Amino acid sequence: MKSENAESKTSKKAKNIFKNQIGIIITVFIVAALLLVVYFALVRPIVKGNSTDTPQSEIRLIWQDEVNYSGGRILMYEHIESENIKSIDVHNPQNAEKYGEQYVDWGIYRFEGEDPDGYLENGSLYFRDYEFAPHDSTKFVYMTTACGLAISNSRIEDHCTDYSRYGLDYASDEEAIYYVITKTDGTSYKVYIGDRLPSGSGYYVRVIGKDINLEGEQTEMEKDSVYVASSAYLASTVLTCPQNLTTPYLTYPINPNVSSTFDYFMFIDHQEDRTISFIPIKSEKDPFMAFKGLSIYCSVSPEGYFSSTAFESVFSLFQDVQGSEVLELASPQISQEDGEEYLGFSDETIEKYFPDEARYTLSFRHAGIDNTVLISKLQENSYYYAYSMVMNTIVKLDYETLYFLSWEPETFLSREVVNIKIDNCESVSVSGMYKDLGIDYPGRDGEQRINETFKLDGTVKGLTVTAMNKGETVDTDNFREFFRLLIQMYIREEIDKEDVEKALEGEAIAKVQVVTRERTVYKTDEEGNETSQIDYIVPSVTRIFRFYRITNGRCLVTTESVDEDGVSTGEAGSFYIMTARVEQLLSSAISVIEGIEIDGTDRY
Repeated sequence: MKSENAESKTSKKAKNIFKNQIGIIITVFIVAALLLVVYFALVRPIVKGNSTDTPQSEIRLIWQDEVNYSGGRILMYEHIESENIKSIDVHNPQNAEKYGEQYVDWGIYRFEGEDPDGYLENGSLYFRDYEFAPHDSTKFVYMTTACGLAISNSRIEDHCTDYSRYGLDYASDEEAIYYVITKTDGTSYKVYIGDRLPSGSGYYVRVIGKDINLEGEQTEMEKDSVYVASSAYLASTVLTCPQNLTTPYLTYPINPNVSSTFDYFMFIDHQEDRTISFIPIKSEKDPFMAFKGLSIYCSVSPEGYFSSTAFESVFSLFQDVQGSEVLELASPQISQEDGEEYLGFSDETIEKYFPDEARYTLSFRHAGIDNTVLISKLQENSYYYAYSMVMNTIVKLDYETLYFLSWEPETFLSREVVNIKIDNCESVSVSGMYKDLGIDYPGRDGEQRINETFKLDGTVKGLTVTAMNKGETVDTDNFREFFRLLIQMYIREEIDKEDVEKALEGEAIAKVQVVTRERTVYKTDEEGNETSQIDYIVPSVTRIFRFYRITNGRCLVTTESVDEDGVSTGEAGSFYIMTARVEQLLSSAISVIEGIEIDGTDRY
């Protein structure tokens, strides 16, 4: 019994505790319910009335051209599809200080009609006054889409009487920030932009113009609502600058795999006063095809050097060469010389980015388009300014983008002085004198001279070589060893112009002359077999290499080409070769004449 009474008391105690807990829970729910009533009845309307960031769940339309949008947002005016936009014109005086006076007024428009020059396409959208700028298609579409779909997070004041609270109290349109979007049917909407919200999530805006007030179904009246538009919608479109909507291309994208698609490629270092030029050989009809190689290199030297693989590396850059940002867009200018209008930059803008004129000029022709780029000196933070005339922009370029500008000229060269296949040679002439070389050591005849022309007949295994002055044939294998030394004469670094001029005042201490064979190329049939019908003839050309003393150990080497009609390119050069290499060649030529076997392992 005692046990049952204890259990009964315990059970009653548990029930009392449970009842007390239920009471507390019910009390909490009642208090919470009362608080919610107070919040929705008193607090929320106050917060809602003063909030500028929280979108309303439902917005009561008060203007005819307003449209309810998803998420409790509103369109400040009707949705305008991109294809129905005639123009978007922007006025932003803040751009004057940040970007320049020329960007205060800008916009985009739809070109209609026929462009006599064939550059503008009927019905397409372009930047106004900057039609040829390479606009970023993604950003361009975003601007038309965002302005056509003018979403407001909320309408914070239905009928405003004090616009100063929102930064919309402009004294005049000149001081105001606004844009005007115009439809193809002529309908337009003007949107003023005021202060940014404290949270940074949007701007206060106002749509100007008369509209039918739906509140009480009033008739047309001046629209006076204040809206909040998102930062993303405005900051990256109408509140920016047109160059921020362009792509910082330096040129049109180029296929880097086929160097022969270039007509030429050249850049000038104005500070060093030198030019490096690549001219591809595009046809076997070119007489220089008689020489091994695919291209011709020009510096202060004439055509005659061959390019190294470095140029292929350079070309790969132009597949999609871009800067980090566009800084300026070219606009119509009036020439002071003839009063004609041209697309370019003012003298002040050029002076701003190129105060000492361009340090480099990059120029090339590709796919029928001439490209010229002015490049500034390297700036302190390792970037360049570049003026692309084909893109009509000034862009900022990282150092790595144009790394080849810092290369020495010899980097672009194939090092061989004489670069030709033996089977393409008609003759090789060698002249010089040991004494003139200025190298003297025991066992060598310092007065020994050579002046010989080796005539080549036949090819491959049937090749015969005749020493014309001696009037005798020479050992072909020995001559091949001499020829191998000839094509392994390598140039070294570039020489200062003063040293070049001084060297050229004297006589050449040695000369090598190579005459190529005239070759007949026959047509082939459908199966690729050679026919007896002549297709074309590759004419003979003469290449002359001269060597001038700089020091006892170095010689300036020059080149000159003469065609079959006797027309010369002129003699010039800017690189040196080791004098020991020239001596080795003369010594080997004498060995060929005298029938002494050339030791191929003997290298200087």
